[in-house]
Amino acid sequence: MTMKEFLMCPVAHSFSSSCSTSEAIDVDVANEVAWVQAGATLGEVYYRIAEKSRAYGFPAGVCPTVGVGGHFSGGGYGNTMRKYGLSVDNIIDAKIVDVNGRLRDRKSMGEDLFWAITGGGGSSFGVVLAYKIKIVRVPEMVTVFRVQRTVDQNATDILEQWQQVAYNIDDDLYIRTEMDVPSLCSTIRSGGHDYEGVSYVSGSPFFLLDMFNLRAIDVDVANEVAWVQAGATLGEVYYRIAEKSRAYGFPAGVAPTVVLVVISVVEIVRVPESVVWQQVAYNIDDDLYIRTEMDVVSSTTRIGEKTVRTTFLALFLGGSKRLLSIMNASFPKLGLLRSDCIEMSWLESVLFWADFPLGTPADALLSRTPQSLTYLKIKSDYVQNPIPRDGLEGMWKKMVELQVPLLSFNPFGGKMWEIPSTHKPSHNRAEQIGMKMVKKQRIIT
Repeated sequence: MTMKEFLMCPVAHSFSSSCSTSEAIDVDVANEVAWVQAGATLGEVYYRIAEKSRAYGFPAGVCPTVGVGGHFSGGGYGNTMRKYGLSVDNIIDAKIVDVNGRLRDRKSMGEDLFWAITGGGGSSFGVVLAYKIKIVRVPEMVTVFRVQRTVDQNATDILEQWQQVAYNIDDDLYIRTEMDVPSLCSTIRSGGHDYEGVSYVSGSPFFLLDMFNLRAIDVDVANEVAWVQAGATLGEVYYRIAEKSRAYGFPAGVAPTVVLVVISVVEIVRVPESVVWQQVAYNIDDDLYIRTEMDVVSSTTRIGEKTVRTTFLALFLGGSKRLLSIMNASFPKLGLLRSDCIEMSWLESVLFWADFPLGTPADALLSRTPQSLTYLKIKSDYVQNPIPRDGLEGMWKKMVELQVPLLSFNPFGGKMWEIPSTHKPSHNRAEQIGMKMVKKQRIIT
């Protein structure tokens, strides 16, 4: 084969690219693995796993239409990363076409190249066709909640405590915070495993590799692995693992339509069958993940004025009774009530985190059409120390002044701190307590 310029189009974990078709997903529950083609979506992965077994899942993103290829090649974080690490921590093999046109697996490509394509950007080293992933066990019932507090309702005090516990709480619990403001921005064309990219016209001959159909996912539950082709989406990976066993999942992103990168073997991880922050989020029980999101809303106490509202969004790999016990002991300022908790299967929690209405059929994860058109400009950074109160208040002031960004905090800790930074190219782990993201977006329903 002569050297040519290649243009590859897995959906990546961008939210707007749409040229991936390699989507086969083969789930092997007995060996606890799955093969997932790079064009599959996350929603398809989750659905196919659950189709085989509701006792399994996969640690990846929360947006079902995100593609597997780009999501995996960039690391793949999601709401089970405190329990099972990143998606790439659960990839155990891959199939890749190298620069000489040879098809290779992990053994024939060597550990250095395998290390590079599991977090270092798959398109930089060859064409990844599929991944073998390790599906993970999930409980029959998990618990989720979405609790909102404004600054007038002591959101600053609550967020201060969240920073101290979110990364160090029970590993089964993940609590994310979000702060947002509706805004308008122009659409962008995406590619790779970044949130935005550029398009260009090549001056030399090139091949266009359409990966939409390269999305096979082969799950082997017995060995807790799966082969995932690079065109598969995260949603497809999650689905195919759960299809084999609801006791397994995979630690990756929350956007199901994000695509992975040609073929990889990943380790699937055990998840509970049912799932129910600055000082606690990264240090709480590893079964608990709490994200925070912040937005600007009208004040209920000061007519005509604006204030910041913080949303605490959580996934707990267990029932509400144990969740309430953990929250009362580690994060009492949130004031979580039993009525705030919703118990459901892990696969149903994927739909919840993707903002589908409660009761939405699971096969919605197989759709490659997003619920709404969302155009994003996103910047992210990592937090090594809790943000002091005056820093938080400064952010609130700027958010009210601008009335445009959405601010999201995602806690680390748990498994993320146990894995050395050199284990994969995605090195931001032990030295970080979390990641914050600032988004400017326009949503068309």
